[in-house]
Amino acid sequence: MEHAAGVYKHVIFPDGIGDESSPLTEIQKAMLDVTPDCIKLLSPDGRLLNMNRAGCIALGISEGTCFGMPWLPPVTGSRAR
Repeated sequence: MEHAAGVYKHVIFPDGIGDESSPLTEIQKAMLDVTPDCIKLLSPDGRLLNMNRAGCIALGISEGTCFGMPWLPPVTGSRAR
């Protein structure tokens, strides 16, 4: 699971961005914001890193708020398989 998360992060954030200290690039954010679907980017430990505009509207939150908050419990042990 951790290996898959690392590969995914490398594909989505080839320049090493995407952790809590680095925001999405403008082009990455624009690509996520064109869909009407709610898209959330989560860290491997379940924290919300980013959410697209449609997700923020659907959940009634301001864009850019709540990032870094726990969103899902970490998947560990037998649940990770």
